[in-house]
Amino acid sequence: MSAMLFFIGFSHFFIPENLTAMIPPAIPFELPIVYATGFLELLFAVLFLFDKTYKLTGKILIVYFILIWPANIYHAMNAGEIPGDIDQYVPYYHWIRVVLIQPLFILWTWLSMRPSSDEKLSQGK
Repeated sequence: MSAMLFFIGFSHFFIPENLTAMIPPAIPFELPIVYATGFLELLFAVLFLFDKTYKLTGKILIVYFILIWPANIYHAMNAGEIPGDIDQYVPYYHWIRVVLIQPLFILWTWLSMRPSSDEKLSQGK
């Protein structure tokens, strides 16, 4: 999970124009929003690595994934109108992301928060 969050978080800073396209025109400050969400994803990536913070981070991350879902839906609905968009190379990518990938991110996060078998043994369960 952390590796994926690092990759996606850094992408907010290296290809922000691809991500500003996910924000509806009615919402101002697209670039600062992209940078802020990139920073959050990098922060989540770091916090997810530590025993003391990964469970709370996971809960916040699930809420975050739900909150950004509308941006993915907006992008899927308007992908054909965005020059250079990935849909030109991978048809229906954004709909696949909305229907399949985003829910898998949420499930992956939830499963990552569950105690490992080593933790269960140390707790006597």
